[in-house]
Amino acid sequence: MKFAYLLTKMPHYGLAMGAGLMATGGARTAEACAVRIGDIALRDGYVVIPILYQIKNGNRIPRLKTDAAYRYCICGSLMHHMIVQRMDYLHSLGYTDEEIAEMPLVSYPDDPCRYADPSSLSAFVKELLQLCGFQKANFQLVAALTRREPDLDSDGVPDTDVSAYDLRRDWAGRAIHLCGMTSADVDYLMGHKNSDTKDKDYTNYDVQSDIARQLERHTFLSEYSRHPYYNAICPVPGKTIDLTGYSAYRITAGKEPIEVTLRVATSESGNRLDFITDGTVISLPEPQTGAKDAPRLRENRPVISPVISSDKYQKWIEEAEQIDISKWNDKKEE
Repeated sequence: MKFAYLLTKMPHYGLAMGAGLMATGGARTAEACAVRIGDIALRDGYVVIPILYQIKNGNRIPRLKTDAAYRYCICGSLMHHMIVQRMDYLHSLGYTDEEIAEMPLVSYPDDPCRYADPSSLSAFVKELLQLCGFQKANFQLVAALTRREPDLDSDGVPDTDVSAYDLRRDWAGRAIHLCGMTSADVDYLMGHKNSDTKDKDYTNYDVQSDIARQLERHTFLSEYSRHPYYNAICPVPGKTIDLTGYSAYRITAGKEPIEVTLRVATSESGNRLDFITDGTVISLPEPQTGAKDAPRLRENRPVISPVISSDKYQKWIEEAEQIDISKWNDKKEE
């Protein structure tokens, strides 16, 4: 959380965009460094980026050796916010929309028009992780994992970059265990080969929107989240809303009081439901028993993360604000 918060404080620092793309989208360093701003699709609170290029030997080349590496990278609302921040900053430097469209998202610290080198991005990520509390022993463990369970780079070669390995593995763990995504979706988004990905059209707008919605089940920062607990729902009288797919929701009235009826079905037998309200409870919950549960029925149910309290986010933000990032704030582009 501290890592993500500090990235939002560096829209002027081109490498920060790469760290964000790796943390929120599972991109490799060489792929992140090759993204052109004009290729980015800013949707309603999420981002879709085609991964077609990589930086190799200082050049942006349209060649990835494995077919799986060609894909769409989908990121949630945090990365959407960071990219908008970056574009606003570039506008403040005097660049036009047309000029910005041709610029790299991840650039050298002193030149926003020059594609960054992957090794510089890797070094930046490693140093920022250390400032956020990542210890030497953690990096040693990651280095050991790169040898035992190697990730492949865009050329299909085992990647020894501990920064990329850590952020990509962290992204995959969140996607599966907190966001409830399928292994096929995760493999596609990471650029890994999986025959099951052929069953889904990842170029489809609805498919991309659904993946983005799933990614919002994990919240980096509550301020930049589309999760319905942190981004309250305001119901419209007479309209039914489907709230499937999250572990908690916050519902608020508009200017006038409104009566809300909730019908809730739990995925697991015996799951507890908590209703917290500052309004008037007209009728108490009436539990009903559905079909009997069984292990076989639970096999394909997604694992969805519980929400984190606002107090914890505030604590992490206060800790992050004590971290000195002045060395990067002093390197503003022109």
